[in-house]
Amino acid sequence: MTLVDLNGDGAPDLLASADSGVEVLLNHGDGTFAAPLKYPGSYRNWVTDLNGDHRPDLLDVDSDGHLRVIMNHGDGSFADPITTPISVLVNDTLVLGDLDGDGRPDLVISTWTGDVNVVMNHGDGTFAAPLASPRWAPLSTWATSTAMAGSTSSPRAQRASPWP
Repeated sequence: MTLVDLNGDGAPDLLASADSGVEVLLNHGDGTFAAPLKYPGSYRNWVTDLNGDHRPDLLDVDSDGHLRVIMNHGDGSFADPITTPISVLVNDTLVLGDLDGDGRPDLVISTWTGDVNVVMNHGDGTFAAPLASPRWAPLSTWATSTAMAGSTSSPRAQRASPWP
């Protein structure tokens, strides 16, 4: 569960994981919330602005282990989910950060087998194919050369809130 302003009214709204997906409860601003709006989702969720429109979007991992993006319309409602065929397993760790300085959070996925994959954000709810870290290369060298190729900016962390 997390609180975040989803409709731009300045009042934090409630996002909660439920058995059937994600529930959004818009804050009336008086301590009460509207009836829940339900969206597909799972227990592994993140909320962050994925496309630079200053609205918090939802990112989750569906039951098949694929990344799913649900873009925020800015009024407390969300677009249909966009599923990206990138496999994320239960024991994998997913971190968000702007690796190429374009203002959009990219993904770094550390797998349970020790592999590290960088997934660049296109900014439209889709992601590029993962770039896998060679196991024999030191991660710090590989990540720096991959993420910073052609960029003079330093990587910047993107604040994202995982829940439940």
